[in-house]
Amino acid sequence: NITIATALAFANNSNTNATLSLIADNGITQSVGASLTTSTVVGKTGLVNVSMTANGNYQGLAAASASSAGIRLNSTINTNGDVTLSGTTNNSNAASASNAIGVDTAAAASITAKNISITGSSQSSFGIQSGSALTSTGNITLNGTSKNWVGVVTTGAINATGALSITGTKTSAAGYQGANISSNLTANSIAINGTGMNWDAVQLNNGITLSATTTLDINGNSNAAKGLYF
Repeated sequence: NITIATALAFANNSNTNATLSLIADNGITQSVGASLTTSTVVGKTGLVNVSMTANGNYQGLAAASASSAGIRLNSTINTNGDVTLSGTTNNSNAASASNAIGVDTAAAASITAKNISITGSSQSSFGIQSGSALTSTGNITLNGTSKNWVGVVTTGAINATGALSITGTKTSAAGYQGANISSNLTANSIAINGTGMNWDAVQLNNGITLSATTTLDINGNSNAAKGLYF
């Protein structure tokens, strides 16, 4: 496992982009208050990218384990480059278990970046639980898969200057939606795609606003329920 326990500050004093890359056999946890922040350097064009990969292989084994974990963010990431998060958990515990989520961003874990890409996969909970505000000057992509719960759920506002793409997939008859949208979405273009089994594929909850400057596309595919529920 990798734990980010204290705040980290970066400044790229070059004209070449740099990347903070964290790769864990099992899980990655960012502690409360352990923010990642980039400051600009006058006269330099190099950006700072942040990349995290959690493979969910407890003790190096790609097998079901209650100790398998994905990515859990509890503090902010603010950088001028791209943020890429990829988390997988083989945890078969109840969906309420925090380490059963592929990528989990707590409400205080806002992300501000050029482009944001989040990929999450879970056996028993959310593929992605996007609970924080996501803000990009470029594009935002969320792609979550869950076997027994919800592919992607959003509860934090998402704002992309470019394109916003959300894809949620639930692969078994257990659980709920492919994509559950519970927050305001704003972007130049918005595409939401959901696939569900025995439940609604895409659910848009009450009181939310989807604001797209150019196009808004929503597609849902369910074998036994609604493609789109709102």
